[in-house]
Amino acid sequence: MYFLLKDRRFNVLLADIKISENGFRVMSVPAIYNENRLPLLLQNSPKYYLAKSLEYWLKKRLIPRDRPDLDKIARIMSSTPIEIPLNTKAQMELMGFLSMSRSMTDKYWLTPLTRDREKNPVTQVFLDLPVHNGLSNKEIIPKSKYLHMDFVKNGFALDFKHAVLSESCEIKDNVSYNTPDFCTNGSKTKYWDIIDKEYWLVKHEEMTEDKANILLESKKEFPDLMPKIEPIMDDNFITVGYRTKCLTDAFTSIITLEELCESADKNSICNRDTVEKVEDMYGVDLTNVKRCFSHYARDFGLPAKTIYTNSGILVDADSREIIKPVFWL
Repeated sequence: MYFLLKDRRFNVLLADIKISENGFRVMSVPAIYNENRLPLLLQNSPKYYLAKSLEYWLKKRLIPRDRPDLDKIARIMSSTPIEIPLNTKAQMELMGFLSMSRSMTDKYWLTPLTRDREKNPVTQVFLDLPVHNGLSNKEIIPKSKYLHMDFVKNGFALDFKHAVLSESCEIKDNVSYNTPDFCTNGSKTKYWDIIDKEYWLVKHEEMTEDKANILLESKKEFPDLMPKIEPIMDDNFITVGYRTKCLTDAFTSIITLEELCESADKNSICNRDTVEKVEDMYGVDLTNVKRCFSHYARDFGLPAKTIYTNSGILVDADSREIIKPVFWL
């Protein structure tokens, strides 16, 4: 099946993607329409390796398999009855397609072609899967315009949030896949939420009083580098997690330090030398980000390598000009 990767209204590339009950594979990339708007990771990829690079990039956007609550969420969201064996990885990949591979961090999206080879309009595409699969015949509507596609401008469904918070595996009818949570990396239990018309990434974890205080002090110490952050309290006023305000808006995107490093070094090695190469290539000073994140990671017990997925640069979504370095928790 042919899909268009788009950056907002711009066509970026054409991809032949095979979808099955085992997930998806990018078979080929027959055409590139706008090299300047390729995802950073693909810009330096050899043409013969572009299909593999695209598949790697798409799958990196998905929730990793080590999320502790993923099996339950995948079963609920994919409408898979408890008596049916569950391929969690495959179902998450397929639901990412149903969400058109969108994310809160950038403006890329994936859509089936709106016309077939005979130039006839295509208005519906269904997942051709075995009937026992809960996602069988789920519908993707091909789109040519970015109108209503941007989560941070138009909102999203909260079905994923409810699946995370659910204590059972009860299947809900008519699940909406209009949600960015299929592209939420990280190993903690988390989901996107809309609070007072603002977008927050909510993370649940065991919190000591010291950790809760560190959260508040970190934001005071690094106000220009971090998004707004708040602790989450239960009914007994015990801190049970935290939430961070979305860094992007309708006009901005984030490129993670990991993406920058993988683009700068063909061996995809994230280390001090590669970060220095990134700083030279893009003319950005990451000294404060590295210092601040190191301070936070030490106090909060995060692995040092987390800096590569939890920091980067905020850029103008149109011009790609760097606005500022950022990091988040």
